[in-house]
Formats: sequence, C-alpha cells, structure tokens
Amino acid sequence: MVRLPGLWLPVGLVWFAAHPPTTQAILLAAACGVLASLVPYVVDLLALRRVSAGSFAALTSANPVVAALAGLVLLDERLGLQAWVGIGLVVTGNLLVTLRGLGGPPSLRSARAGTGRSAAR
Repeated sequence: MVRLPGLWLPVGLVWFAAHPPTTQAILLAAACGVLASLVPYVVDLLALRRVSAGSFAALTSANPVVAALAGLVLLDERLGLQAWVGIGLVVTGNLLVTLRGLGGPPSLRSARAGTGRSAAR
C-alpha cells in the first residue's frame, strides 16, 4: 500500500475549516505532543546516568517488544510470524548481552570508574 500523506492535507484543511478546534483541544493536543516526547527523553537521560551503556541499550531495544506485547494483551492485536521472529531475536540478543556482561570484566569497569573520579578532582 502506497501512503501519500500530502493527499490528506486538503481533507484536513476542509475538516478544520468546517469544524474549528477549541482552544482547550489545541492545548491538550500540544500537551500530549510535548509530554509524549519530553517525558521519555528525560527518563532515558536519568536512566543513562545510573546504568551502563550496554544495559541501557539492552533495555531500550526491548521497547518494541513491550509495545507489541501490550498491543497483544491490551488491544487484542494479532502478531504475525515476522513479529514473533523479531521478538525472539530481540529477546535472544538481550539474553546474550546480559549473560556475556557487555560492560567487560569487573576490574575494567572499576578502572574506568576510578579514572572518572580522579579527573573530577
């Protein structure tokens, strides 16, 4: 299916000319847009300060899996074979990263942390 978003522009213009949105609707739409971007961004930044980059990458890569499973459970969506294969690959990759300990050996991690502290002094 070819999607041409430009084709919807005239439809949207006619719709909003016939049914102008209220100020409250515009403010709520703007709040949803800002919060849908700002809150996850801030949470990601706070998490990145507290966990290793490898752990953060593994957690971030699980977001589509959580979204697909939420759609399955909450919205009764059906996942196709490709979706299940993708979920399996992401979960397998995260398990391998977790089992391997992507951050390296503990001595290397403590050496990195010590370097950061001495540079701050």
